[in-house]
Amino acid sequence: MANGNFYSTMAYISHITNKTDKAMKYYKKSISKGNLMPRTYSGYTSLLIKLGRYDEAYNVITTALKELPVNPKAKIAIQGLASQYVIVLWKMGKIDEAVTEMEKVHQELPSVNSYGTLGYLYIEQGDKNGDYTKALEFNEKAKAYADDDANILDNMGQVMFRLGRYDEAIENFEAALTENPTQSVTLYYMARIHVIKGNYDKALNIVNSLVNKDISNTATVSKEDILALKKEIEEKMANI
Repeated sequence: MANGNFYSTMAYISHITNKTDKAMKYYKKSISKGNLMPRTYSGYTSLLIKLGRYDEAYNVITTALKELPVNPKAKIAIQGLASQYVIVLWKMGKIDEAVTEMEKVHQELPSVNSYGTLGYLYIEQGDKNGDYTKALEFNEKAKAYADDDANILDNMGQVMFRLGRYDEAIENFEAALTENPTQSVTLYYMARIHVIKGNYDKALNIVNSLVNKDISNTATVSKEDILALKKEIEEKMANI
């Protein structure tokens, strides 16, 4: 009789070859057989996140964080699961909980990724409570830590955008695009600044370049956001 490790391997093969239904079946089978490998839970969670099934992802990952043994070999993998947990909380709209969990991850193992993720979460927390003090302070530290990371530079630009400091926002967004010229969220905010400044042609050109792009459901800007901005620009241009 096949054990959990066999089903985990089959799940992985199905996952990377985009055989979603088979991958789901094998992940469930692997866990039901007592598989306690972090990569199994991580793969299963990442697939559920991709499918937008956040409640299921939440259940899988909370179970994993309770049941998986903690040992030196598994520590990094467990931290990876904790980062996925943050994504799930964020997508479920539990911003404060996501911040708390990400602060734990960052405190234990600071990295470019943790600076980028926590920096963005502080921005969303500011959107919720109207106070961007923490977002500004942390993203300044993040930029000092890695001033060549596109996500961190984008976060800094977004803070400046929300504070109405548009020239400083542009400076950071342009630096982010130097590192990653196709970063959708950065291009979206550049377009928004062009709208504010009345540069509708530039804004529309940028938005049109984004309309047909595949946007991940874990991206911080959605296809709906992009289409809404396109509509806003076209309406403004029609009224000139």
